[in-house]
Amino acid sequence: HGGEWAYPIPVVMFAFVCALALALEREDRLNFLQTPDNEPAINIPISVHVILSGFSGDAEASAKVHPEDLQELLEMLVPSRKVSCLDTGEEVGALFELKYQVTELSPREHTDIVEQFIKMSLHSSTSLTPVPGASNRNLVYDIHAELMEEVFEDLEKKYNPNSSWLARSSTPLYTIFILNPSKARISPLENNETNFIYRWLYSKSIPTQAFISRSGMVIIDLSAGPTSFGPLGATEGGVSDVSFPRVHDYFQAAIQQRENFEKRADEEVSEESSLEDSWLLPSEKEASQFSQFRSSLAAMVVDCVRHVFVPDLQYDIVDAADRIFIPIIVLRNHHAFNPLLPNTTFSINTSAIESEVRKWLLPHHELTFTSVLHDMHDHPQISMAIRKAIRSDTTHEIRDGRYMPVTRSFLDSKVLEEELLESGDILSSGLMSLSAHSSVEFATDRMEFDSDEEETSGGVRVLPVYVFSLLGITDELLMDSIGLMTTSKRCVMVLQTKNSHLRIPFFKERMSGQHSNEPLFTDARDPTRLIIAGLAQSYGAVTAPYQRYSRHSKRIVHDYRWAIGHHPFGPFATVSGLSQVFADSAIRNSIISRTHSAIVTLQSLVNLVEDFAKDFMLDPAGENIHNQPPESWVIDRMFHDAGRVQAVLPRSLIESLHNQMESLEDQILDVAQELSEHNYQQAHESSTLVLAHATKFYAYAKEQLLQAETGLLCCNVVHGVESTVTWGRVAALVAVVGVLGWVTRRFASARQGPKSKFARK
Repeated sequence: HGGEWAYPIPVVMFAFVCALALALEREDRLNFLQTPDNEPAINIPISVHVILSGFSGDAEASAKVHPEDLQELLEMLVPSRKVSCLDTGEEVGALFELKYQVTELSPREHTDIVEQFIKMSLHSSTSLTPVPGASNRNLVYDIHAELMEEVFEDLEKKYNPNSSWLARSSTPLYTIFILNPSKARISPLENNETNFIYRWLYSKSIPTQAFISRSGMVIIDLSAGPTSFGPLGATEGGVSDVSFPRVHDYFQAAIQQRENFEKRADEEVSEESSLEDSWLLPSEKEASQFSQFRSSLAAMVVDCVRHVFVPDLQYDIVDAADRIFIPIIVLRNHHAFNPLLPNTTFSINTSAIESEVRKWLLPHHELTFTSVLHDMHDHPQISMAIRKAIRSDTTHEIRDGRYMPVTRSFLDSKVLEEELLESGDILSSGLMSLSAHSSVEFATDRMEFDSDEEETSGGVRVLPVYVFSLLGITDELLMDSIGLMTTSKRCVMVLQTKNSHLRIPFFKERMSGQHSNEPLFTDARDPTRLIIAGLAQSYGAVTAPYQRYSRHSKRIVHDYRWAIGHHPFGPFATVSGLSQVFADSAIRNSIISRTHSAIVTLQSLVNLVEDFAKDFMLDPAGENIHNQPPESWVIDRMFHDAGRVQAVLPRSLIESLHNQMESLEDQILDVAQELSEHNYQQAHESSTLVLAHATKFYAYAKEQLLQAETGLLCCNVVHGVESTVTWGRVAALVAVVGVLGWVTRRFASARQGPKSKFARK
């Protein structure tokens, strides 16, 4: 209007920025249709905050670590992690983007607080057997970790809130404390002697250097220990004096060399002699040791993240039921005690189990919890299943300080589950069959593909818990030779006996004047903790923090450094509750599983269309769609090729396939965004909806392709060279040939010239 802008410049600039943002977002899509070589995965940001204490050069061994150097190394080593399913070994369509921040506690303020609390918490170990005349190295002190949890929680709040790093992100934040207190300042001995050992104890567990707190933090003390524990006879996973970086091992040699170098300098030793005595200058030696120590710290942090904060999934759980039914079924072969009676040594704390399970559920979930007691003689099929599942195995165990071969009986969980499933008993096969039926099937059965129905909830998740209270078989009966509990996607099975001192194939450290190991024992009378652990694995797909799947080795690997803390998993656990980090995983895993299932469904649909196109639309070289890049999927190429393929597939079907694929892709990206914002309620609803839509869309597309294939059965597919000859071109060719012939004759006549009059007639 009159040469002026119709809209103010700021409005135009805002519109341009919005368009640019949408374009960039489009580039970050999953690209189901455009990139066949891509493995679609949703991106979930996770923030890891590493807080250092005692690494400014004035603590144990004068260790010094620059936070920015460690942060840079972490970002370079593992910027992301793609999780897998332990049950199948397959990757799950979730890529966790790791955002690291490394900070250091104020040396003169907060580090002093940590050291003061550690010194006040030290108490002499009750496991110590004094040795007359021995050195103070045999003095062992323990710290009850529960007393220090509030100290670390307060420090975490001081270093986290309102920081610029967190203000830009609403992603979940997990914290690792790495401690290196000065043993001279925390020493309980006279003259601040440092020749002693201290360990951490979490809720009456075995001594350790690292533990997982109730709030989800991981505390690692490099000055503590060393400690020793793990599985018997295993080649991996055990904890020893080399499992955690020892600051003295890295820095003591460099410190000693610097002292020797300075001593020689004071004695006016020549430079040539000094260089001959040492192949590396002190400054170079220290730099090398610092670099090695920093790398060891980074490797330890990465292992912690993989096992605790971003663990694999135990099972691929796609169930989206809003109602959960958990029956605890106690089957006993005796009348010595009733596990469902409260306040006894053998009691199952059903209220604690129900309370813990509710922490993993979303507000709209309905939990029905019940417990029943049955005598084994009333269920002969189950009794027979147990007898069929009993096996024997010969192992080597510590007996009287030596490894001895021992034959032990155990219940084979796979055989037991299979026998229970085929037993025909309503308590076993009936409930287990119901637990295998996904509620997503109920939802999609009621949902029309072209409808606008958004309600996909329905069905009940049935997850039975079987507690086998058995007496009289053997006093040392185990489940699968290693413990008292096993899980599957169908059920949880727990073994209860009257043995309060049951030997299991693990060891712990014993301090009696010298380092030695002793076998680990567990109480088989109280199954409460095991039931909670089993439900977390079967319902929430939560993985024990000492397990992960190695894609390189294609197997499950173990690392028991993270086996102690506020969780019920494994032989070294003593707590019946779950830390917040595991509760988050239980909710997040089901959402990831459903989204991954939707991604797999869409990939299967794309492959289905590809196979159809190879049979009926493409030539032997895979090309027959004009002006479209062969690198993209056939669906995308058909959609952008307006007129070539309508004879084989209706244009409306092509548009429906393309548009629905992009719509489902947008829904999957919405789930990723909601997960990154920690909005689990909305992500649960969105993931349920996208899986139901993807399942129904796959069935619709498969039916349409089958109809098209049926219509082509009367035809023969013939591959030939395409002909583009027309009558106009033929006429033009004839005219050109005629003109060329006339010109040729004229040219020949001109070369012969006029005839001579004396020519012979």
